[in-house]
Amino acid sequence: MPSTINETPVLRGNYTNAELQQIGLSFKNDWNTESTTAPINGSIKFTMGDNYGLGEENLIGYIASFDYASATTNIARERNFYDYSGARYLYNGVTYNNGVMLSGLLNLSYKFGGTNKISFKNMYNRTSDDETTLFKGDYRYADQYREITSLRFVERTLNTHQLIGEHFLDVLNGFSWDWQGSYSSSAMNEPDARRYVYSRDIQSPNDPLRFQLDQSLATRYYGELKDNDYNFLTNFSTRPFDNQQLLKISFGGLYNKKDRNFDARIFGFRNNPGGNFLQEDSTLQLSVDRIFQPENINPSFISLTEITHPSDSYEAYQQVAAGYLMFDAMMFTSLRFVAGARFEYSEQKLDSYTTTNQAINVDDYYRDWLPSINLTYIINPNMNLRFGFNKTLARPEFREIAPFTYFDFIANELVKGNPDLVRTLVDNYDLRFEIFPGAAELLAVSVFYKYFRNPIERTLSASSSNEPTRSYANAETAQNIGAELEVRKGLGFIGNVFTDFSAVANITVIRSEVQFATDGQSSYQQSNRPLQGQANYIVNVGLYYDDFDLGLNSSLTYNRVGERIDEVGYADIGNTIEEPFDLIDFN
Repeated sequence: MPSTINETPVLRGNYTNAELQQIGLSFKNDWNTESTTAPINGSIKFTMGDNYGLGEENLIGYIASFDYASATTNIARERNFYDYSGARYLYNGVTYNNGVMLSGLLNLSYKFGGTNKISFKNMYNRTSDDETTLFKGDYRYADQYREITSLRFVERTLNTHQLIGEHFLDVLNGFSWDWQGSYSSSAMNEPDARRYVYSRDIQSPNDPLRFQLDQSLATRYYGELKDNDYNFLTNFSTRPFDNQQLLKISFGGLYNKKDRNFDARIFGFRNNPGGNFLQEDSTLQLSVDRIFQPENINPSFISLTEITHPSDSYEAYQQVAAGYLMFDAMMFTSLRFVAGARFEYSEQKLDSYTTTNQAINVDDYYRDWLPSINLTYIINPNMNLRFGFNKTLARPEFREIAPFTYFDFIANELVKGNPDLVRTLVDNYDLRFEIFPGAAELLAVSVFYKYFRNPIERTLSASSSNEPTRSYANAETAQNIGAELEVRKGLGFIGNVFTDFSAVANITVIRSEVQFATDGQSSYQQSNRPLQGQANYIVNVGLYYDDFDLGLNSSLTYNRVGERIDEVGYADIGNTIEEPFDLIDFN
Protein backbone atom coordinates (compact mmCIF):
# COMPACT_ATOMS: atom_id res chain seq x y z
CA MET A 1 0.00 0.00 0.00
CA PRO A 2 1.14 3.58 -0.50
CA SER A 3 2.99 5.04 2.48
CA THR A 4 0.35 7.79 2.71
CA ILE A 5 -2.08 5.22 4.18
CA ASN A 6 -1.97 4.55 7.91
CA GLU A 7 -4.28 2.82 10.38
CA THR A 8 -6.94 5.57 10.14
CA PRO A 9 -9.66 4.56 7.64
CA VAL A 10 -9.59 6.60 4.45
CA LEU A 11 -13.01 8.24 4.78
CA ARG A 12 -14.47 11.70 4.66
CA GLY A 13 -14.49 13.07 8.17
CA ASN A 14 -11.12 11.50 8.89
CA TYR A 15 -9.31 13.52 6.20
CA THR A 16 -9.78 16.79 4.35
CA ASN A 17 -10.56 16.81 0.63
CA ALA A 18 -6.98 17.83 -0.11
CA GLU A 19 -5.63 14.91 1.96
CA LEU A 20 -7.99 12.47 0.25
CA GLN A 21 -6.78 13.77 -3.11
CA GLN A 22 -3.14 13.19 -2.14
CA ILE A 23 -3.90 9.66 -0.96
CA GLY A 24 -5.73 8.92 -4.21
CA LEU A 25 -2.76 10.25 -6.22
CA SER A 26 -0.35 8.04 -4.25
CA PHE A 27 -1.72 4.87 -5.88
CA LYS A 28 0.11 3.79 -9.02
CA ASN A 29 -1.74 4.20 -12.31
CA ASP A 30 -1.23 0.51 -13.16
CA TRP A 31 -4.75 -0.57 -14.09
CA ASN A 32 -4.15 -1.25 -17.76
CA THR A 33 -3.25 -4.55 -19.42
CA GLU A 34 -1.01 -5.29 -22.39
CA SER A 35 -0.28 -8.35 -24.52
CA THR A 36 3.12 -9.98 -24.78
CA THR A 37 4.64 -13.27 -25.91
CA ALA A 38 5.09 -15.71 -23.06
CA PRO A 39 8.52 -17.26 -22.50
CA ILE A 40 8.93 -21.01 -22.70
CA ASN A 41 7.77 -22.88 -19.60
CA GLY A 42 10.69 -24.42 -17.78
CA SER A 43 12.06 -25.76 -14.53
CA ILE A 44 15.33 -26.74 -12.91
CA LYS A 45 15.88 -29.27 -10.14
CA PHE A 46 18.99 -30.17 -8.18
CA THR A 47 19.12 -33.12 -5.76
CA MET A 48 21.95 -34.74 -3.82
CA GLY A 49 22.21 -37.22 -0.97
CA ASP A 50 24.53 -39.68 0.69
CA ASN A 51 25.12 -41.67 3.88
CA TYR A 52 28.17 -42.41 5.99
CA GLY A 53 28.89 -45.24 8.40
CA LEU A 54 29.91 -44.34 11.94
CA GLY A 55 31.11 -47.57 13.49
CA GLU A 56 29.42 -50.94 13.10
CA GLU A 57 25.83 -49.98 13.97
CA ASN A 58 25.64 -46.23 13.39
CA LEU A 59 24.82 -44.44 10.16
CA ILE A 60 24.18 -40.83 9.20
CA GLY A 61 22.55 -39.75 5.96
CA TYR A 62 21.16 -36.69 4.23
CA ILE A 63 19.19 -35.61 1.18
CA ALA A 64 18.95 -32.06 -0.15
CA SER A 65 17.06 -30.63 -3.10
CA PHE A 66 16.31 -27.35 -4.80
CA ASP A 67 13.49 -26.68 -7.30
CA TYR A 68 12.62 -23.70 -9.46
CA ALA A 69 9.84 -23.63 -12.06
CA SER A 70 8.05 -20.98 -14.10
CA ALA A 71 4.98 -21.60 -16.25
CA THR A 72 2.58 -19.36 -18.17
CA THR A 73 -0.93 -20.57 -18.94
CA ASN A 74 -3.99 -19.30 -20.82
CA ILE A 75 -7.30 -20.78 -19.68
CA ALA A 76 -10.52 -20.06 -21.56
CA ARG A 77 -13.49 -19.56 -19.23
CA GLU A 78 -17.24 -19.52 -19.47
CA ARG A 79 -19.08 -18.32 -16.39
CA ASN A 80 -22.88 -18.21 -16.50
CA PHE A 81 -25.12 -17.73 -13.50
CA TYR A 82 -28.85 -18.44 -13.29
CA ASP A 83 -31.66 -18.26 -10.79
CA TYR A 84 -35.23 -19.45 -11.27
CA SER A 85 -36.13 -16.24 -13.11
CA GLY A 86 -33.45 -16.89 -15.74
CA ALA A 87 -29.89 -15.82 -16.46
CA ARG A 88 -28.29 -13.21 -14.20
CA TYR A 89 -25.10 -13.01 -16.24
CA LEU A 90 -23.53 -14.78 -19.21
CA TYR A 91 -19.77 -14.28 -19.38
CA ASN A 92 -16.98 -15.60 -21.59
CA GLY A 93 -13.36 -14.83 -20.89
CA VAL A 94 -9.83 -15.98 -20.29
CA THR A 95 -7.37 -16.16 -17.39
CA TYR A 96 -3.70 -15.49 -18.09
CA ASN A 97 -1.36 -16.63 -15.34
CA ASN A 98 2.38 -16.70 -14.76
CA GLY A 99 3.19 -19.02 -11.88
CA VAL A 100 6.61 -19.30 -10.26
CA MET A 101 7.60 -21.96 -7.71
CA LEU A 102 10.72 -22.05 -5.58
CA SER A 103 11.35 -24.82 -3.04
CA GLY A 104 14.13 -26.35 -1.01
CA LEU A 105 14.44 -29.46 1.15
CA LEU A 106 17.07 -30.70 3.62
CA ASN A 107 16.58 -33.96 5.55
CA LEU A 108 19.06 -35.50 7.98
CA SER A 109 18.81 -38.93 9.61
CA TYR A 110 20.94 -40.67 12.23
CA LYS A 111 20.64 -44.39 12.96
CA PHE A 112 22.27 -45.69 16.10
CA GLY A 113 22.32 -48.77 18.27
CA GLY A 114 20.90 -50.84 15.43
CA THR A 115 17.28 -50.12 16.38
CA ASN A 116 17.06 -46.35 16.79
CA LYS A 117 16.65 -43.54 14.28
CA ILE A 118 16.30 -39.77 14.63
CA SER A 119 15.44 -37.58 11.65
CA PHE A 120 15.38 -33.84 11.14
CA LYS A 121 13.30 -32.79 8.12
CA ASN A 122 13.05 -29.28 6.71
CA MET A 123 11.13 -27.89 3.76
CA TYR A 124 10.63 -24.42 2.30
CA ASN A 125 8.14 -23.67 -0.47
CA ARG A 126 7.31 -20.36 -2.11
CA THR A 127 4.86 -19.85 -4.96
CA SER A 128 3.55 -16.79 -6.73
CA ASP A 129 0.77 -16.30 -9.27
CA ASP A 130 0.54 -13.19 -11.44
CA GLU A 131 -2.96 -13.44 -12.83
CA THR A 132 -5.14 -11.45 -15.23
CA THR A 133 -8.78 -12.45 -15.79
CA LEU A 134 -10.96 -10.87 -18.48
CA PHE A 135 -14.72 -11.46 -18.77
CA LYS A 136 -17.17 -10.15 -21.37
CA GLY A 137 -20.91 -10.65 -21.54
CA ASP A 138 -24.41 -9.68 -20.52
CA TYR A 139 -25.18 -8.69 -16.93
CA ARG A 140 -28.95 -9.13 -17.07
CA TYR A 141 -29.67 -7.90 -13.56
CA ALA A 142 -28.78 -4.33 -14.59
CA ASP A 143 -29.52 -4.82 -18.32
CA GLN A 144 -25.87 -4.13 -19.15
CA TYR A 145 -23.19 -5.54 -21.39
CA ARG A 146 -20.01 -5.63 -19.29
CA GLU A 147 -16.28 -6.07 -19.80
CA ILE A 148 -14.58 -6.91 -16.52
CA THR A 149 -10.85 -6.90 -15.80
CA SER A 150 -9.26 -8.42 -12.69
CA LEU A 151 -5.55 -8.17 -11.86
CA ARG A 152 -4.04 -9.97 -8.88
CA PHE A 153 -0.69 -11.16 -7.59
CA VAL A 154 -0.71 -13.80 -4.83
CA GLU A 155 2.37 -15.02 -2.99
CA ARG A 156 2.29 -18.05 -0.69
CA THR A 157 5.05 -19.44 1.52
CA LEU A 158 5.29 -22.58 3.63
CA ASN A 159 8.12 -23.34 6.03
CA THR A 160 8.07 -26.59 8.00
CA HIS A 161 10.46 -28.38 10.36
CA GLN A 162 10.04 -31.89 11.83
CA LEU A 163 12.05 -33.80 14.42
CA ILE A 164 11.17 -37.50 14.34
CA GLY A 165 12.32 -40.41 16.48
CA GLU A 166 11.85 -44.18 16.01
CA HIS A 167 13.02 -46.64 18.67
CA PHE A 168 12.78 -50.38 19.32
CA LEU A 169 13.60 -51.83 22.72
CA ASP A 170 14.12 -55.55 23.33
CA VAL A 171 11.82 -55.73 26.35
CA LEU A 172 8.31 -57.20 26.77
CA ASN A 173 8.83 -59.26 23.60
CA GLY A 174 9.51 -56.07 21.68
CA PHE A 175 8.60 -52.50 22.59
CA SER A 176 8.30 -49.85 19.85
CA TRP A 177 8.22 -46.11 20.41
CA ASP A 178 7.99 -43.31 17.90
CA TRP A 179 7.53 -39.59 18.38
CA GLN A 180 7.38 -36.43 16.32
CA GLY A 181 7.56 -32.73 17.02
CA SER A 182 6.97 -30.19 14.26
CA TYR A 183 6.50 -26.53 13.56
CA SER A 184 5.08 -25.03 10.38
CA SER A 185 4.48 -21.47 9.36
CA SER A 186 2.61 -20.37 6.28
CA ALA A 187 1.74 -16.99 4.87
CA MET A 188 -0.24 -15.52 2.01
CA ASN A 189 0.29 -12.02 0.69
CA GLU A 190 -2.06 -10.51 -1.89
CA PRO A 191 -1.06 -6.89 -2.51
CA ASP A 192 -3.08 -4.58 -4.73
CA ALA A 193 -5.65 -6.82 -6.43
CA ARG A 194 -7.49 -4.56 -8.87
CA ARG A 195 -10.89 -4.95 -10.48
CA TYR A 196 -12.82 -2.65 -12.78
CA VAL A 197 -15.80 -2.73 -15.16
CA TYR A 198 -16.73 -1.08 -18.45
CA SER A 199 -20.41 -1.28 -19.47
CA ARG A 200 -23.11 -0.09 -21.82
CA ASP A 201 -26.86 -0.62 -22.14
CA ILE A 202 -27.62 -4.18 -23.25
CA GLN A 203 -30.07 -2.87 -25.85
CA SER A 204 -27.59 -0.38 -27.37
CA PRO A 205 -24.69 -2.36 -28.87
CA ASN A 206 -23.42 0.67 -30.78
CA ASP A 207 -23.03 2.83 -27.68
CA PRO A 208 -19.48 3.35 -26.37
CA LEU A 209 -18.36 1.47 -23.27
CA ARG A 210 -18.07 3.58 -20.13
CA PHE A 211 -15.90 2.97 -17.08
CA GLN A 212 -18.06 2.25 -14.00
CA LEU A 213 -16.75 4.79 -11.51
CA ASP A 214 -18.38 3.05 -8.56
CA GLN A 215 -16.60 2.29 -5.28
CA SER A 216 -17.87 -1.31 -5.33
CA LEU A 217 -16.72 -1.97 -8.93
CA ALA A 218 -13.42 -0.06 -9.22
CA THR A 219 -11.49 -1.50 -6.28
CA ARG A 220 -8.00 -2.20 -4.94
CA TYR A 221 -7.61 -4.96 -2.36
CA TYR A 222 -4.72 -5.74 0.03
CA GLY A 223 -4.77 -8.94 2.09
CA GLU A 224 -2.26 -10.67 4.36
CA LEU A 225 -2.55 -13.97 6.22
CA LYS A 226 -0.15 -15.65 8.65
CA ASP A 227 -0.51 -19.16 10.12
CA ASN A 228 1.46 -21.04 12.77
CA ASP A 229 1.08 -24.76 13.46
CA TYR A 230 2.67 -26.62 16.41
CA ASN A 231 2.36 -30.39 16.64
CA PHE A 232 3.60 -33.19 18.90
CA LEU A 233 2.61 -36.85 18.82
CA THR A 234 3.90 -40.11 20.24
CA ASN A 235 2.99 -43.79 19.81
CA PHE A 236 3.89 -46.92 21.77
CA SER A 237 3.27 -50.58 20.94
CA THR A 238 4.17 -53.87 22.59
CA ARG A 239 3.36 -57.59 22.40
CA PRO A 240 3.16 -58.89 25.99
CA PHE A 241 3.07 -62.60 25.07
CA ASP A 242 5.71 -64.85 23.55
CA ASN A 243 3.25 -65.81 20.84
CA GLN A 244 3.44 -62.65 18.72
CA GLN A 245 -0.01 -63.21 17.21
CA LEU A 246 -1.89 -63.37 20.49
CA LEU A 247 -2.03 -59.67 21.34
CA LYS A 248 -0.54 -56.35 20.34
CA ILE A 249 -1.26 -53.26 22.45
CA SER A 250 -0.80 -49.76 21.04
CA PHE A 251 -1.37 -46.40 22.70
CA GLY A 252 -0.34 -42.82 22.20
CA GLY A 253 -1.20 -39.15 22.30
CA LEU A 254 -1.21 -35.99 20.22
CA TYR A 255 -1.26 -32.26 20.82
CA ASN A 256 -1.78 -29.75 18.01
CA LYS A 257 -2.11 -25.98 18.15
CA LYS A 258 -2.85 -23.60 15.28
CA ASP A 259 -3.21 -19.84 15.20
CA ARG A 260 -4.01 -17.47 12.35
CA ASN A 261 -3.95 -13.73 11.83
CA PHE A 262 -5.72 -12.27 8.81
CA ASP A 263 -6.04 -8.65 7.80
CA ALA A 264 -7.45 -7.03 4.66
CA ARG A 265 -8.08 -3.50 3.45
CA ILE A 266 -10.18 -2.55 0.45
CA PHE A 267 -10.38 0.78 -1.37
CA GLY A 268 -12.81 1.98 -4.01
CA PHE A 269 -12.92 4.87 -6.46
CA ARG A 270 -16.10 6.89 -6.95
CA ASN A 271 -17.42 9.89 -8.87
CA ASN A 272 -17.73 13.01 -6.75
CA PRO A 273 -20.60 15.38 -7.61
CA GLY A 274 -19.93 18.91 -8.78
CA GLY A 275 -17.89 18.39 -11.94
CA ASN A 276 -18.61 18.97 -15.63
CA PHE A 277 -20.92 16.09 -16.59
CA LEU A 278 -20.17 16.12 -20.34
CA GLN A 279 -16.42 16.28 -19.76
CA GLU A 280 -16.56 13.48 -17.20
CA ASP A 281 -18.71 11.30 -19.48
CA SER A 282 -16.20 11.77 -22.29
CA THR A 283 -13.30 10.89 -19.98
CA LEU A 284 -14.97 7.69 -18.76
CA GLN A 285 -15.05 6.40 -22.36
CA LEU A 286 -11.23 6.47 -22.51
CA SER A 287 -8.81 3.66 -21.62
CA VAL A 288 -8.39 3.05 -17.90
CA ASP A 289 -4.86 4.48 -17.73
CA ARG A 290 -6.07 7.78 -19.24
CA ILE A 291 -9.01 7.93 -16.81
CA PHE A 292 -6.65 7.72 -13.81
CA GLN A 293 -4.36 10.52 -14.96
CA PRO A 294 -3.45 12.82 -12.02
CA GLU A 295 -5.55 15.72 -13.30
CA ASN A 296 -8.74 13.60 -12.97
CA ILE A 297 -8.20 12.71 -9.31
CA ASN A 298 -9.66 15.68 -7.48
CA PRO A 299 -12.58 16.55 -5.15
CA SER A 300 -14.91 17.25 -8.08
CA PHE A 301 -14.30 14.09 -10.12
CA ILE A 302 -12.48 10.90 -9.00
CA SER A 303 -11.93 10.34 -5.29
CA LEU A 304 -10.79 7.45 -3.13
CA THR A 305 -12.79 5.95 -0.27
CA GLU A 306 -12.08 2.97 1.94
CA ILE A 307 -14.71 0.23 1.84
CA THR A 308 -13.04 -2.07 4.38
CA HIS A 309 -15.55 -3.64 6.77
CA PRO A 310 -14.83 -4.63 10.40
CA SER A 311 -15.36 -8.26 9.29
CA ASP A 312 -12.38 -8.04 6.92
CA SER A 313 -9.93 -8.98 9.68
CA TYR A 314 -9.97 -11.86 12.12
CA GLU A 315 -7.87 -13.84 14.56
CA ALA A 316 -8.35 -17.57 15.00
CA TYR A 317 -6.99 -20.25 17.32
CA GLN A 318 -7.41 -24.02 17.52
CA GLN A 319 -6.02 -26.72 19.76
CA VAL A 320 -6.55 -30.47 19.77
CA ALA A 321 -5.41 -32.86 22.50
CA ALA A 322 -6.03 -36.57 21.95
CA GLY A 323 -5.11 -39.99 23.25
CA TYR A 324 -5.87 -43.53 22.07
CA LEU A 325 -5.64 -47.16 23.13
CA MET A 326 -5.83 -50.04 20.63
CA PHE A 327 -5.78 -53.86 20.80
CA ASP A 328 -4.90 -56.23 17.94
CA ALA A 329 -5.48 -59.91 18.74
CA MET A 330 -6.12 -63.28 17.11
CA MET A 331 -9.19 -64.80 18.73
CA PHE A 332 -9.33 -68.55 18.18
CA THR A 333 -7.49 -69.50 14.98
CA SER A 334 -9.56 -67.72 12.37
CA LEU A 335 -10.83 -64.47 13.89
CA ARG A 336 -8.71 -61.34 14.09
CA PHE A 337 -10.00 -58.59 16.38
CA VAL A 338 -8.73 -55.01 16.19
CA ALA A 339 -10.44 -52.48 18.45
CA GLY A 340 -9.68 -49.24 20.17
CA ALA A 341 -10.86 -45.78 21.06
CA ARG A 342 -9.56 -42.26 20.72
CA PHE A 343 -10.59 -39.48 23.09
CA GLU A 344 -10.27 -36.01 21.65
CA TYR A 345 -10.57 -32.62 23.29
CA SER A 346 -10.73 -29.77 20.79
CA GLU A 347 -11.19 -26.05 21.03
CA GLN A 348 -11.77 -23.58 18.21
CA LYS A 349 -11.85 -19.81 18.67
CA LEU A 350 -12.31 -16.91 16.29
CA ASP A 351 -12.62 -13.18 17.01
CA SER A 352 -13.95 -10.79 14.39
CA TYR A 353 -16.80 -8.37 13.71
CA THR A 354 -19.89 -8.11 11.57
CA THR A 355 -20.08 -5.48 8.81
CA THR A 356 -21.94 -3.28 11.33
CA ASN A 357 -19.12 -3.61 13.88
CA GLN A 358 -20.86 -6.10 16.18
CA ALA A 359 -18.39 -8.46 17.86
CA ILE A 360 -18.31 -12.07 16.63
CA ASN A 361 -16.75 -14.57 19.02
CA VAL A 362 -16.61 -18.23 18.07
CA ASP A 363 -15.67 -20.29 21.12
CA ASP A 364 -16.43 -23.98 20.55
CA TYR A 365 -15.30 -26.79 22.85
CA TYR A 366 -15.78 -30.48 22.07
CA ARG A 367 -15.07 -33.71 23.91
CA ASP A 368 -15.42 -36.69 21.58
CA TRP A 369 -15.04 -40.44 22.00
CA LEU A 370 -14.13 -42.03 18.67
CA PRO A 371 -14.34 -45.85 18.90
CA SER A 372 -13.16 -48.28 16.22
CA ILE A 373 -13.79 -52.02 15.78
CA ASN A 374 -12.55 -54.28 12.98
CA LEU A 375 -13.27 -58.02 12.75
CA THR A 376 -11.68 -60.29 10.13
CA TYR A 377 -12.98 -63.85 9.81
CA ILE A 378 -10.44 -65.96 7.89
CA ILE A 379 -12.60 -68.53 6.06
CA ASN A 380 -9.52 -70.10 4.44
CA PRO A 381 -6.05 -68.81 3.41
CA ASN A 382 -7.55 -67.23 0.26
CA MET A 383 -10.85 -65.92 1.59
CA ASN A 384 -11.80 -63.33 4.24
CA LEU A 385 -14.94 -61.74 5.62
CA ARG A 386 -14.42 -58.33 7.23
CA PHE A 387 -16.61 -56.08 9.34
CA GLY A 388 -15.68 -52.60 10.52
CA PHE A 389 -17.20 -49.77 12.51
CA ASN A 390 -15.60 -46.48 13.44
CA LYS A 391 -16.57 -42.94 14.34
CA THR A 392 -14.76 -39.99 12.75
CA LEU A 393 -15.17 -36.22 12.73
CA ALA A 394 -14.53 -33.21 10.51
CA ARG A 395 -13.79 -29.75 11.88
CA PRO A 396 -14.58 -26.57 9.92
CA GLU A 397 -11.56 -24.72 8.58
CA PHE A 398 -10.82 -21.20 9.81
CA ARG A 399 -11.79 -19.80 6.41
CA GLU A 400 -15.17 -21.54 6.64
CA ILE A 401 -16.11 -19.84 9.94
CA ALA A 402 -14.59 -16.39 9.30
CA PRO A 403 -17.22 -13.72 8.47
CA PHE A 404 -14.80 -12.06 6.01
CA THR A 405 -16.27 -11.60 2.50
CA TYR A 406 -13.88 -12.02 -0.41
CA PHE A 407 -14.40 -11.76 -4.17
CA ASP A 408 -13.24 -14.85 -6.09
CA PHE A 409 -12.17 -13.44 -9.47
CA ILE A 410 -12.12 -16.80 -11.25
CA ALA A 411 -15.52 -18.04 -10.04
CA ASN A 412 -16.95 -14.48 -10.18
CA GLU A 413 -18.49 -15.08 -6.74
CA LEU A 414 -18.27 -13.58 -3.29
CA VAL A 415 -16.97 -15.99 -0.61
CA LYS A 416 -18.08 -15.63 3.00
CA GLY A 417 -17.61 -17.84 6.06
CA ASN A 418 -20.26 -18.85 8.58
CA PRO A 419 -19.35 -18.41 12.30
CA ASP A 420 -22.25 -20.70 13.30
CA LEU A 421 -20.69 -23.85 11.80
CA VAL A 422 -20.13 -26.81 14.12
CA ARG A 423 -18.02 -29.91 13.63
CA THR A 424 -19.36 -33.00 11.85
CA LEU A 425 -19.56 -36.48 13.39
CA VAL A 426 -19.67 -39.53 11.13
CA ASP A 427 -20.54 -43.17 11.95
CA ASN A 428 -19.00 -45.58 9.41
CA TYR A 429 -20.07 -49.22 8.91
CA ASP A 430 -18.40 -51.58 6.41
CA LEU A 431 -18.92 -55.26 5.46
CA ARG A 432 -16.50 -56.78 2.93
CA PHE A 433 -16.07 -60.23 1.40
CA GLU A 434 -12.75 -60.81 -0.38
CA ILE A 435 -11.13 -63.63 -2.33
CA PHE A 436 -7.45 -63.83 -3.36
CA PRO A 437 -7.39 -66.14 -6.44
CA GLY A 438 -3.62 -65.74 -6.96
CA ALA A 439 -0.61 -63.60 -6.21
CA ALA A 440 -1.58 -59.91 -6.31
CA GLU A 441 -5.12 -60.85 -7.38
CA LEU A 442 -8.34 -59.82 -5.65
CA LEU A 443 -12.09 -60.10 -5.94
CA ALA A 444 -13.98 -58.13 -3.29
CA VAL A 445 -17.57 -57.13 -2.68
CA SER A 446 -18.38 -54.50 -0.05
CA VAL A 447 -21.40 -52.73 1.36
CA PHE A 448 -21.15 -49.65 3.54
CA TYR A 449 -23.28 -47.17 5.46
CA LYS A 450 -22.37 -43.70 6.75
CA TYR A 451 -24.41 -41.51 9.07
CA PHE A 452 -23.49 -37.80 9.34
CA ARG A 453 -24.47 -35.42 12.13
CA ASN A 454 -24.23 -31.76 11.14
CA PRO A 455 -22.46 -32.31 7.80
CA ILE A 456 -20.77 -29.17 6.46
CA GLU A 457 -21.86 -28.24 2.94
CA ARG A 458 -20.83 -25.55 0.45
CA THR A 459 -23.76 -23.25 -0.37
CA LEU A 460 -24.69 -20.52 -2.85
CA SER A 461 -27.04 -17.57 -2.31
CA ALA A 462 -27.65 -14.06 -3.65
CA SER A 463 -26.10 -11.20 -1.69
CA SER A 464 -27.53 -7.73 -1.19
CA SER A 465 -25.31 -6.54 -4.09
CA ASN A 466 -26.93 -9.20 -6.33
CA GLU A 467 -23.63 -11.06 -6.66
CA PRO A 468 -23.73 -14.83 -5.97
CA THR A 469 -22.21 -15.61 -2.57
CA ARG A 470 -20.52 -18.90 -1.75
CA SER A 471 -20.64 -19.91 1.91
CA TYR A 472 -20.94 -22.94 4.20
CA ALA A 473 -23.73 -24.40 6.34
CA ASN A 474 -24.53 -27.44 8.48
CA ALA A 475 -27.34 -29.74 7.39
CA GLU A 476 -29.17 -31.56 10.19
CA THR A 477 -28.09 -35.10 9.28
CA ALA A 478 -27.25 -37.16 6.19
CA GLN A 479 -26.77 -40.79 5.31
CA ASN A 480 -24.94 -42.64 2.55
CA ILE A 481 -25.48 -46.28 1.69
CA GLY A 482 -23.50 -47.99 -1.03
CA ALA A 483 -21.92 -51.07 -2.54
CA GLU A 484 -18.52 -51.61 -4.14
CA LEU A 485 -17.09 -54.24 -6.47
CA GLU A 486 -13.30 -54.47 -6.79
CA VAL A 487 -11.40 -56.79 -9.14
CA ARG A 488 -7.64 -57.15 -9.66
CA LYS A 489 -6.69 -59.95 -12.06
CA GLY A 490 -3.62 -61.05 -13.98
CA LEU A 491 -4.30 -61.77 -17.66
CA GLY A 492 -1.82 -64.61 -18.12
CA PHE A 493 -4.70 -67.12 -18.27
CA ILE A 494 -5.56 -65.76 -21.74
CA GLY A 495 -2.18 -66.76 -23.16
CA ASN A 496 1.57 -66.41 -22.63
CA VAL A 497 1.69 -63.10 -24.46
CA PHE A 498 -0.49 -61.61 -21.68
CA THR A 499 1.68 -62.84 -18.79
CA ASP A 500 2.86 -59.32 -17.89
CA PHE A 501 -0.60 -57.75 -18.17
CA SER A 502 -3.11 -57.21 -15.39
CA ALA A 503 -6.47 -55.48 -15.11
CA VAL A 504 -8.07 -53.57 -12.27
CA ALA A 505 -11.70 -52.47 -11.97
CA ASN A 506 -13.50 -50.68 -9.16
CA ILE A 507 -17.17 -49.77 -9.31
CA THR A 508 -19.06 -48.06 -6.49
CA VAL A 509 -22.71 -47.02 -6.32
CA ILE A 510 -23.99 -44.75 -3.54
CA ARG A 511 -27.39 -43.53 -2.46
CA SER A 512 -27.13 -40.32 -0.46
CA GLU A 513 -29.85 -38.37 1.32
CA VAL A 514 -29.82 -35.26 3.51
CA GLN A 515 -32.26 -34.75 6.35
CA PHE A 516 -33.25 -31.22 7.35
CA ALA A 517 -34.31 -29.56 10.57
CA THR A 518 -38.02 -30.01 11.30
CA ASP A 519 -38.33 -26.72 13.21
CA GLY A 520 -38.88 -24.65 10.08
CA GLN A 521 -35.52 -22.90 10.45
CA SER A 522 -33.83 -24.53 7.48
CA SER A 523 -33.21 -22.16 4.54
CA TYR A 524 -32.24 -24.81 2.02
CA GLN A 525 -33.99 -24.62 -1.32
CA GLN A 526 -34.55 -28.36 -1.68
CA SER A 527 -36.08 -30.69 0.86
CA ASN A 528 -34.82 -33.95 -0.64
CA ARG A 529 -31.39 -34.27 -2.25
CA PRO A 530 -27.95 -35.97 -1.92
CA LEU A 531 -25.18 -34.65 0.28
CA GLN A 532 -23.19 -31.85 -1.37
CA GLY A 533 -20.14 -33.29 -3.14
CA GLN A 534 -21.42 -36.89 -3.05
CA ALA A 535 -21.67 -38.63 -6.44
CA ASN A 536 -24.10 -41.48 -7.04
CA TYR A 537 -21.45 -43.68 -8.70
CA ILE A 538 -17.69 -43.94 -9.24
CA VAL A 539 -15.99 -46.07 -11.93
CA ASN A 540 -12.26 -46.83 -12.19
CA VAL A 541 -10.82 -49.26 -14.76
CA GLY A 542 -7.16 -49.86 -15.53
CA LEU A 543 -4.96 -52.02 -17.77
CA TYR A 544 -1.38 -52.45 -16.52
CA TYR A 545 1.80 -53.87 -18.05
CA ASP A 546 4.90 -54.74 -15.98
CA ASP A 547 8.11 -56.16 -17.47
CA PHE A 548 10.58 -56.41 -14.62
CA ASP A 549 13.41 -57.61 -16.87
CA LEU A 550 13.17 -54.50 -19.04
CA GLY A 551 12.38 -52.22 -16.11
CA LEU A 552 9.26 -51.10 -17.98
CA ASN A 553 5.78 -50.49 -16.63
CA SER A 554 2.83 -48.87 -18.32
CA SER A 555 -0.82 -48.20 -17.57
CA LEU A 556 -4.01 -47.12 -19.29
CA THR A 557 -6.70 -45.97 -16.83
CA TYR A 558 -10.26 -44.69 -17.09
CA ASN A 559 -12.21 -42.76 -14.45
CA ARG A 560 -15.75 -41.40 -14.28
CA VAL A 561 -17.57 -39.86 -11.31
CA GLY A 562 -21.33 -39.43 -11.33
CA GLU A 563 -23.33 -36.23 -11.07
CA ARG A 564 -22.87 -34.35 -7.81
CA ILE A 565 -23.92 -31.09 -6.20
CA ASP A 566 -21.08 -28.57 -6.19
CA GLU A 567 -22.98 -25.84 -4.32
CA VAL A 568 -26.33 -26.07 -2.53
CA GLY A 569 -28.76 -23.36 -3.66
CA TYR A 570 -30.58 -21.07 -1.21
CA ALA A 571 -33.75 -19.00 -1.69
CA ASP A 572 -34.44 -18.47 -5.41
CA ILE A 573 -31.15 -20.02 -6.58
CA GLY A 574 -30.97 -23.67 -7.60
CA ASN A 575 -28.19 -26.13 -6.87
CA THR A 576 -24.99 -25.94 -8.91
CA ILE A 577 -24.39 -29.39 -10.43
CA GLU A 578 -21.08 -30.86 -11.55
CA GLU A 579 -21.81 -33.12 -14.51
CA PRO A 580 -19.92 -36.41 -15.09
CA PHE A 581 -16.94 -36.42 -17.46
CA ASP A 582 -14.62 -39.13 -18.77
CA LEU A 583 -10.94 -39.09 -17.82
CA ILE A 584 -8.40 -41.31 -19.62
CA ASP A 585 -4.72 -41.45 -18.64
CA PHE A 586 -1.87 -43.26 -20.38
CA ASN A 587 1.41 -43.56 -18.53
